[in-house]
Amino acid sequence: QPNPKNLTSRVGKRKTTNSSKWQTHLSVGFSIIEPFGSMTTGTGDVEPTLWMTFCGNPNTNRGEGTRIHADPTSMSDRIAYASGRVAVVRSVTKPEDSVVFTNHTATVTCARFSADGELVASGDEAGLVRVWEVSSLRQRWELQVSTAPVRDVAFSPDLKFLAVGGDQRGGYSKVIKLPSGGAAGSCTGHQKKVLSIDIRPNASGEAGRVASCGEDFSVGWFVGPPVKDLSVPKLLKHHSNFVNQVKFSPTGARAATCSSDRTVAILDADTADVIQTIARHDGAVLALDWSKDGSEVVTASSDKSIKVHQVESGEETYSLSFGSTVDDMQTGCVWVHKTGDLVSLSLRGDLHVIEKGASSPKLRIQGHSKAIVGLAVSGTQIYSADYTGLVIPWTVSSSWTEQKVFSGKPPVNICAIDANSKTVACVGQDGKIVLAPAATLQFEDQPIEVRGGGVDIAVPLSPNDSSPAAIMINESRLIVVGGQDPAAAVAQKDFERSEKGCSVAVSADGSLIAYGLEISGGSGEVRFLQWDGTALSKIGEVLRMPSPANRLAISPNGSVLAVGEKSRRVKLYETLSGDKVEGGGVLHNARVDAVRFSPDGTLVATGSMDGSVAIWQVGSDADPQKMVPAHRGGVTGVGFADDGSLVTCGSDNAIRVWKLTNSV
Repeated sequence: QPNPKNLTSRVGKRKTTNSSKWQTHLSVGFSIIEPFGSMTTGTGDVEPTLWMTFCGNPNTNRGEGTRIHADPTSMSDRIAYASGRVAVVRSVTKPEDSVVFTNHTATVTCARFSADGELVASGDEAGLVRVWEVSSLRQRWELQVSTAPVRDVAFSPDLKFLAVGGDQRGGYSKVIKLPSGGAAGSCTGHQKKVLSIDIRPNASGEAGRVASCGEDFSVGWFVGPPVKDLSVPKLLKHHSNFVNQVKFSPTGARAATCSSDRTVAILDADTADVIQTIARHDGAVLALDWSKDGSEVVTASSDKSIKVHQVESGEETYSLSFGSTVDDMQTGCVWVHKTGDLVSLSLRGDLHVIEKGASSPKLRIQGHSKAIVGLAVSGTQIYSADYTGLVIPWTVSSSWTEQKVFSGKPPVNICAIDANSKTVACVGQDGKIVLAPAATLQFEDQPIEVRGGGVDIAVPLSPNDSSPAAIMINESRLIVVGGQDPAAAVAQKDFERSEKGCSVAVSADGSLIAYGLEISGGSGEVRFLQWDGTALSKIGEVLRMPSPANRLAISPNGSVLAVGEKSRRVKLYETLSGDKVEGGGVLHNARVDAVRFSPDGTLVATGSMDGSVAIWQVGSDADPQKMVPAHRGGVTGVGFADDGSLVTCGSDNAIRVWKLTNSV
């Protein structure tokens, strides 16, 4: 994404200049540089540099296999997969070494390496396939192969063809030419969507094979590429349920298929004869992969286990079970040839790195596979949540650290999260408030249920004995949660029928509460309450504004209020008096969805639905920093760590850490 030089724009009363000098780059792992958009800077501003990305984990759906592919060259331990609207390439031994391809605008469904490991093809639900370079993330080709979702792709060994399988009626599987995208034959015969497709390695011409499988219980077998349009389709019917994946061995001598009928079939790649049927799983077999020498296959199943089988004998040589809950179902697997490790994916979204023969995984990699709704930062600890209810702790560190795991039951549809050194607080759209001690990460068994749902939640950063545990707001009321064990609602402020609550913030000691209201007619107000440890009372002036305050933050010393409006404005006020403070303005192009102060209160970070992050100086009219795009699909959370680094999250399932340094 080139950054035009000498481009001027108007930001409120400020004149800013976009310059390629300020282009942000991601440089993490594999010597990969990812351009991350342009930055507008101003005199005296801090300069942000992207330091680390905690990327999302693969997409998962119950009863469906997830496509994960390893570098076929055995030169690296990288895997490629789809995560939300992005495609990810990452190391399994150093999970922080990752790159993210963000050009897709629809949900990405698959990602696969070329035979030389230099390219990745990723498909999405809009029927687009994008082919891009792993080393630079430069997009080579954009191919509109379908009007329906693409489920799987595969390169030919010579990189002249690409096989595509998906939901397109009348063209469930096909082969196209690279780079033109022209037809190279249609793999006819399938009557329902194709779930997986593969091309035989180390073969071409009459020895070449294209295999596809899907929901019609069949495996398509074709000579090519290219595939002759008038050739009679060969459909194999050795399974009695959905055929979830087909894959050729690295040598090209064999192929394997797995099915929801609980079996795995080994086929001769020349004749398509079934030479071995393996039936050792107690649930649907959703994914498989081959060992480097082609002598074994690993399979993942909804019976919550993975198994390794000898190809010729069908003997089981290894098995590992992961638990007893639905979330422990295994939906994907891959064999990393460089290290010999197995990688398995659970329905929960966790990646497990396994040494064959071990009784447990040697590494568990957590990550979000759904859009992140918010984050909270306390010290060097990050807590992020997505709308499914998954809450993950992270540590701001120069290297990957073993992640802790929350226990208990958080709200199902989380809409907001906040935390301090003692407590992590979440609220769901159903109005359930759940707290977890930061020391144990154990969510309380009995949530606090509030009528009217949930909208926002805040906790004091430096609580004392009289501080509330959390403040929650929904459209009809504000709730104060006490810190006694168990936590309970101890005070409540109801709103008038013409008022709708939309945001809340609390001072560091919990004594001052600011809350935003949407007034009938579309305008907004911010009001203040005082908490004395037992009751709420009104305090300060009412701040009136043309649009509602979508997000609020109070500075660490309690003197300044930052307001992110739905109308995209950022404003700063003195608390209580309502006097305007220098700083803020109109920089974002859409609603402001995140606001946070730096630990010393001199900076305010804001994130917007337009994907941008801005850094404002409190009490100064200096031009703000703007990072575009910081997150594809929108920024949903920002926060500062104790070392001054900025943490952001968004709808791309990723969390990014930015180092801030003075630019003058």
